Amino acid sequence: MARNSIGGGKIIYLLDTGKIAELKFPTFWCDTTPQGKFMLSIAFSQSKYYVDNLSENIKRGHRNKVKDGIWPQMSPLGYVNVKGAGIVPDENIAPLIKKTFEAYATGNFTLRQLHDKFNALGLSRKNGNVLSVSNYQQILKNPIFTGLMRYGGEIYEGKHKPIITKKLFDSVQEVMMRKSKPHSKGLKPFLYRGFFRCGECGCFITTETQKGHNYLRCTKRKNPCEQKYVR
Repeated sequence: MARNSIGGGKIIYLLDTGKIAELKFPTFWCDTTPQGKFMLSIAFSQSKYYVDNLSENIKRGHRNKVKDGIWPQMSPLGYVNVKGAGIVPDENIAPLIKKTFEAYATGNFTLRQLHDKFNALGLSRKNGNVLSVSNYQQILKNPIFTGLMRYGGEIYEGKHKPIITKKLFDSVQEVMMRKSKPHSKGLKPFLYRGFFRCGECGCFITTETQKGHNYLRCTKRKNPCEQKYVR
């Protein structure tokens, strides 16, 4: 009846205010008398203890599995759960995960471009829904693909087969860090920089100098855009 202590308190309050006259359960019943509400509060306390204890046992079991090198939860994208074997690479998705890391490590792709490229190749969530740009960022930051496991803020050595090397993972982190640094310093003081937005996708218009000429172009940071350079 009460899934947490707040719900239990609300039920007792309804008994206090007379909005509930009595409650009947298979093993006992209670009314608005002090004894009835006392018995109900004991029942809620027992229920809360059971739920808390169950939760702690599950967490303890997960921690023990992680210490043994076994991923304790649903397998991440690129892996599948196999009973008795933990997680193993998904033969269909793991190659795409590896190519995603390899592509980003070149430094030639933004997260948006990576998203567009690999979504088109069929990389998606396990339920079939499309991956967002932030999903790709989470994938690229997840060390589980190297054989390591991040759990509870700590890193553990896993027994599962890696999809990528630690060297490739580190290269991706370096590229991501480099791309995340602000580039405001050293920008040429073009007039009207940051004043205009693209009429097609809504992103800012920036200015670039190529072969001695200044060109205006859409930054294309949020959505695909077909607009070309304008001199």
